[in-house]
Amino acid sequence: MLKVLLLGFAMMSSLNGFAQQTPGDCNRFKTGKFSYTDSSGAIVNITRTKHRQTEKNTKTGLLTKLKISWPDECEYTLTQIWANSKKQRKNNRRTQTIRITKTDGNSYEYACNCKDPNQSKISGIVIKKND
Repeated sequence: MLKVLLLGFAMMSSLNGFAQQTPGDCNRFKTGKFSYTDSSGAIVNITRTKHRQTEKNTKTGLLTKLKISWPDECEYTLTQIWANSKKQRKNNRRTQTIRITKTDGNSYEYACNCKDPNQSKISGIVIKKND
């Protein structure tokens, strides 16, 4: 009987080693001020509250407002609700899911789980600013 228990414990321990590891504590990124560099090299400043996110592109002046929700500790969905650019408004009500893949101090790496093939390769680093 002891051998069966030890074997069961060994199997559970080995399975635990194969479990997907979380990228770290993502809770610290749920609210605050952040920034990232977009594909054109412009800095985008983010202000994030519990249910809203505002993004301002420092190069173009584009201002975008989004709803944010966190279905998982390290995954969030963004739904655009407003933009100051007529061209960007076509994305109103478009939702994208972002997965935090790695955390490192005051920054995190992310990848988009986007259904749109044009957006499926979006990834980058977001840096939390000191308030």
